[in-house]
Amino acid sequence: MLSPLRELLRNLKVVLASSSPQRRKLLEQIELVFDVCASPFDEEAIDKTAFKNPKDYVKLLAHGKALEVANQHKESTEKVLIIGADTVIIFENQIIGKPHTAQVSVETLNKLSGKSHTVCTGVSVILVEDGGFSETVFHETTQVEFGKLSKEIVQSYVDTGEPLNKAGAYGIQGQGAMFVQRIEGCYNNVVGLPVYKLCNELTKFLDNKTKEYNTH
Repeated sequence: MLSPLRELLRNLKVVLASSSPQRRKLLEQIELVFDVCASPFDEEAIDKTAFKNPKDYVKLLAHGKALEVANQHKESTEKVLIIGADTVIIFENQIIGKPHTAQVSVETLNKLSGKSHTVCTGVSVILVEDGGFSETVFHETTQVEFGKLSKEIVQSYVDTGEPLNKAGAYGIQGQGAMFVQRIEGCYNNVVGLPVYKLCNELTKFLDNKTKEYNTH
C-alpha cells in the first residue's frame, strides 16, 4: 500500500464488509492489509423503484452494508475502518442488479447486447472509534458498451454459471470480457470497486480526521 495512505492506515484495523472475491482481489492488488466480514444487510429488502436517482440507491446499500459490520465492531478497543460497497447496472433508467437464475441472466444479457449501459458503485467508509461512527459515502460511474451478442453466445456464457450473482449478469474480469467493446471511465469500478477514487476519498477522509485530532 503506497504512502501517504499507508501512514494514515497504520493504526487502523481495516475490514471489508463484503464477501465479493473481486473486491477482495482489488484490495489485495494494492497491498492493503484487511479482514473480510460479510455484511448481513438484506439488500433485497430495499425497494429499488423508490429511488429516482440510482446513485442514491447504491450509496444507501453501501451504507447499510458497512453499518451492519460497524455495529459488530462498536465495542472494539481499536480503531476500525469499515469499507462497504454495492454495484448495479443502469440501463434505460432501470436499475439492474444480480440475476439469481439462468433465465434472468439470459434476459439481461440480451437486453444489453449491442448497447451501452452504466455501471454504478456506491462506497461507504465508516470509522469506528470509542464507540462512535464517522462516515464518508461516494459513488463512481463507468460507461460500458457491449458488442452485438448472438443467442448462442449468450446461452453458452450463461451455461458457465459465471453470470449468476454478478451485477448485469456478467463479469468483466472473467469470460464476460469478450462482450465488452468499449468502456469509458474506471475499469475497476466495473469489477466492483473504484480503487482510484477509494484511495483518494480514504486519504481525504483520514487526513481530515487527523486534523480534527490535532485541534483537540
